Amino acid sequence: MTRICVISDSHGAGFHMRRFAALAKRERFDAIVFCGDGIGDIRWLETELSRKVDCVAGNCDWRNDVVRELFLSFGGVGFLVVHGHLFGSVRYDLSELSFRAEEIGAAVALFGHTHRPTAEYCGPILMVNPGALKDGRYAVLEIEDGKVIPHLCEL
Repeated sequence: MTRICVISDSHGAGFHMRRFAALAKRERFDAIVFCGDGIGDIRWLETELSRKVDCVAGNCDWRNDVVRELFLSFGGVGFLVVHGHLFGSVRYDLSELSFRAEEIGAAVALFGHTHRPTAEYCGPILMVNPGALKDGRYAVLEIEDGKVIPHLCEL
């Protein structure tokens, strides 16, 4: 089984970043994915954990060296990773993001922006927003035999 941790929207929340770093050290996730808004926090986390974090930039990230969209594959499953702000209003409608995931061959879309944790299907695409790490929220995805089981969690 592959275990992926998904975080987003840390917004400089040092307390929760330190708590998450301790959790990540204990849990030893196969990968950590960040969906934007706190790239500086993620650079700190990479140093703290001595490992790479796959990440995209969000609407509050002004760095030009970080992509806004990423395709990843874990356990034979394709993942679209975005912040969400460039896909219509993900607060009310996930269809535009779902269409983009389908277009690139992803079975799962990971996004942030709304700060609201969710794990639901929009058409054939599993849509997962871990919620905001600044509020202590994150998600763990378990992947086995091509199936993805999302868990919405709190620190």
